[in-house]
Amino acid sequence: MPDRIHVSFADRDRAWAEWARWHLEKAGHATELDSVDRAPGTNVVEAMNRAVRRANPMLVLLSAAYLDPDRLTTDEWTARMAQRRKDPAAKLIALRVENVDLSDGLWAPIAVPDVFGLSPEQAVVQLLDAVRQVADPAPAGALRPAPPAYPGRPNAGEPGPRPPGSLPPVWNLTRRNPGFTGRDTMLNRLHDTLRGDSRVAVQALHGLGGVGKTQLALEYAHRFAGEYDIVWWIPAERPELIGDHLATLAQDEQLRLFPAGTPTPDSMRALRAHLRQAGRWLLIFDNAEDRDHLAPWLPDGPGHLLITSRNPNWAGVAQPVDVDVFTRAESIALLRTSLADIDEDTADRLAGHLGDLPLAVGQALELLAETRMPVYTYLSDLAAHTAELMREGGPPAGYPLSLAATVGLTADRLRAADPAAGQLLTLCAHLGPAPIPTDLFTAHPDPLPKPLQKIARKPVAFARTLAQLGRFGLARLTDRGPVLHRLVQAVVRDTDPRPDVNRGIAERLLAAARPDDGKLPQWWPRWAVLLPHILAVDPATSDNRQLRQTANDAVWHLMARGEAANALPLADHLHQAWTRRLGADDESTITIAATLAVVHRQLGDFERSSEIEQDNLTRTRRLLGTDHPHTLNAANNLGRALYRAGEFERARRLDEDTLSRRRRVLGEDHLETLRTTWNLARDLYELGDIARAREIDEGLLVRLRDMHGDDHPDTLRTALALTMDLTGAGEHERARSLGEDTFARRRRVFGDDHPDTLNAAAALARTQSGYGEYDQARRLNEDTLSRRRRVLGDNHPDTLRSVGDLLLNHLHRAGMRDVVSVEPATGGLAALAGIAERRDGPPVFVKAFADVPDEDVFAAEAEGLAVLREPGGMATPEVVLAGRELLVLSMLRPRPGSETFWEEFAHALARMHLSTVHPRFGWHRDNWLGRRRQENTWDDDGFAFFAEHRLLRWMTEPRVEAALGTRDRVALERLCHRLPELLPERPACLTHGDLWTQNLMATPDGRPALIDPAVSYMWAEVDLAHLWTTSPPPEAKRFFAVYAELTGLDDGWRDRMPIIQLRQHLAVLAQFDDDWGAADLIRATLAPFRTSD
Repeated sequence: MPDRIHVSFADRDRAWAEWARWHLEKAGHATELDSVDRAPGTNVVEAMNRAVRRANPMLVLLSAAYLDPDRLTTDEWTARMAQRRKDPAAKLIALRVENVDLSDGLWAPIAVPDVFGLSPEQAVVQLLDAVRQVADPAPAGALRPAPPAYPGRPNAGEPGPRPPGSLPPVWNLTRRNPGFTGRDTMLNRLHDTLRGDSRVAVQALHGLGGVGKTQLALEYAHRFAGEYDIVWWIPAERPELIGDHLATLAQDEQLRLFPAGTPTPDSMRALRAHLRQAGRWLLIFDNAEDRDHLAPWLPDGPGHLLITSRNPNWAGVAQPVDVDVFTRAESIALLRTSLADIDEDTADRLAGHLGDLPLAVGQALELLAETRMPVYTYLSDLAAHTAELMREGGPPAGYPLSLAATVGLTADRLRAADPAAGQLLTLCAHLGPAPIPTDLFTAHPDPLPKPLQKIARKPVAFARTLAQLGRFGLARLTDRGPVLHRLVQAVVRDTDPRPDVNRGIAERLLAAARPDDGKLPQWWPRWAVLLPHILAVDPATSDNRQLRQTANDAVWHLMARGEAANALPLADHLHQAWTRRLGADDESTITIAATLAVVHRQLGDFERSSEIEQDNLTRTRRLLGTDHPHTLNAANNLGRALYRAGEFERARRLDEDTLSRRRRVLGEDHLETLRTTWNLARDLYELGDIARAREIDEGLLVRLRDMHGDDHPDTLRTALALTMDLTGAGEHERARSLGEDTFARRRRVFGDDHPDTLNAAAALARTQSGYGEYDQARRLNEDTLSRRRRVLGDNHPDTLRSVGDLLLNHLHRAGMRDVVSVEPATGGLAALAGIAERRDGPPVFVKAFADVPDEDVFAAEAEGLAVLREPGGMATPEVVLAGRELLVLSMLRPRPGSETFWEEFAHALARMHLSTVHPRFGWHRDNWLGRRRQENTWDDDGFAFFAEHRLLRWMTEPRVEAALGTRDRVALERLCHRLPELLPERPACLTHGDLWTQNLMATPDGRPALIDPAVSYMWAEVDLAHLWTTSPPPEAKRFFAVYAELTGLDDGWRDRMPIIQLRQHLAVLAQFDDDWGAADLIRATLAPFRTSD
């Protein structure tokens, strides 16, 4: 049975792949097209690996795109190259499909024939000859009765496609745009759809002409020209001229259906008859405006039709294909290809400001290339003068007008055709580049100008007016409302004769749409829709007090959703702007200051929160008096800030005073009064008066349930507080029941990752632990810690509290019930750690994993500490307890910042290395480096041991495989092979194995001490490399000089450090999401080994 030929190609070269497939299968060879023949949902990487592992021949179509090192194709062909080195029978067939340079690198010694620039017949001969030299011959009589399905080609005897780049006999298109880039996926999808005999309307969704629908159609015609015998371009903007353009086609000298001068009706009849019978034709109707005007001109037959249009409505005539803006990757690729000095981050930022709109990206390129101005200057001018900049210079190649001219002319036509639609466009331009809810206009039409105001009161009339924005290509219409591109908005705003008036209307519409104060979950979806538009009108500069209140409530919405980190920059910006514009004593400024303080409190910055709250309270007392609601709100907030800062007695005194005043001013049952009551109960709980706190919370919970229901945020907050009261009082059964109910309700109301839900989970875990349900508490603690890390970050106080809870649970489960609390320690990367306070003994250091990698991890570490501490060795902490899930050690202290300490450490480390020389490399057991097993199988050869167990073993780790490609793997293999040339031969000695600076501490009497070892007998320079490459402090400079003097270390040791440190970089890359630049350091070290000797 003949081999199935796997065709590997870049998306841009799909036409070449289809050409090769057709002629190979006609010659009897079975084929498989990379990416084309995969079922939807196929894992691309796995499919590629399967294709490479099979013994079938691989035909690679070499082009600049195919050889791009960032594409998956690079991994594919380099893997087959590596496979050929091990198995010469692995079959590789290479063809050049464009003039790409192969004079350097792996392809240099390989003769690669060309198939481009040849006649169609010569190209087919070259293809088949190349295949015959490698693949098994096709079986006799293998010519298939019917070749592969081909556009408009029912007859198997036809010659098939021409090579890409060869134009058909009948052709009237303009030259190809040499600057066209990207869109490969869309072009290939369009090709697949056309081969299904569909009519396709290419619809521009983001601005007139700005998304490149005409350029897309032109590129498609050029790219797949080899599949057609007729390709004809018909300008369709003026329907009355379409017949003349089609008549010109009928009279083309290659068709000669009728002589020149034949009346159009006769020419059209002949053309229609011809196209019904002929195949392999493509007609492109460009810039058609109306479906009904174009439909009578569309021919029938087995050919293909492309229609480009701003109008989205082509139902019953063609299948619409949405042409959106560039993907960000496409924008970056175009910018970096055209601007030699621009880096990826700058290109990404520029593309973002341009909204990835192809016309805008093209204009920016033209201007930057012409003026050579720095990108940051362009971005600054773009932010200040967007519309003006979009008028600068001529349009890029392929576009008749600049973006500003295109949008301006179309907007003028819209206003002339439908004044109300023009007014709607202008108002939308003052909002955000996100879906605009239509009820923003229809629910509160009073602020709208006439005639739009009248139309907004009639749903059908308003829908028709809105549709005009889509028909003219100025907005994309979605189920959630119209969307305008940010640059289209800028141009429309710039041409608005009454910008202040229309912005004021937009402000009033948004203020009227304010759903609540931002805190209730049922309104969160509405706030999410409004927020982009609130930000777009810039409430920081608004004179509308209602809009400023709406903006303040929007900050509360972000906090209520658990997005305090996103709320902070907005609240800070509003506070600074309103302080400058309105003064610190203005009501809006005071309100946003209070909100800003709450944001800081939620983020764990209790000191800053208290400062703001104290200033607010002093200010409101001076301006409004002690009993004004705003003053009482400031006092309530300050009480909460003092509580979170641990000043419980000050908080209690203030909360008692505030509660007394709120009861008198607002009443017993006012929600703000009840909130202060809750604050006071929390103060009492922390001061040890659990009985009184419980009494207050029980009464408060009853009232809140009666007034607001079981699922109100304040009700749930009080239920959680009562859970803690009951746990503290020893009523574990009732506490567990209430805690489980509160946790379930918060999950349903807020979601699993909301900070309030995680607070309920943590409280329930404490209750379970107090009830003796350690296993359930551990699982819940682990899940809560994982979520808090993801949502709040590693250093948030609530996250650190979860670390302490989990460590406390581990200690109690291990029998150390005298531990009363655990203060988390920071600095470790792999494990959780903390200092445990005990009732019956000195504090101890405890470490554990959120989920234990293996049962021997801490036993191995304990043994490593013991062997380092053996006579003549290093100081290490005493092991108090080494269990499966945790390790408890005696306390050390931070190392002192002195040169004397580092000199002493140099003596101790040199003494250990010199006194433990060993004939073999390894250790008697495996141990752990972070969360990964370190293999220590004995070996007599240090180079082989280092290569196999310290470098290559990491290459199968998923994160390493994702970050480093096949070429990196091959380079590492070369480096390992050359280790005896690169490193001097040294004996093995006992090494710590993970000696970065954080693992060096001091004993209580100040001697150097080591923690967290990954010991083995290895080269001493492994320890030296860790210290050298992990930024030792300035006082450590003497360490290296003293160590070298004591051990006789040669002067070239620094040059060897990058190679030895590869092991640590690989370990970091394998285990952590943030690799701290490890991947780049690895690539830099491997760079000299990427090419053959």
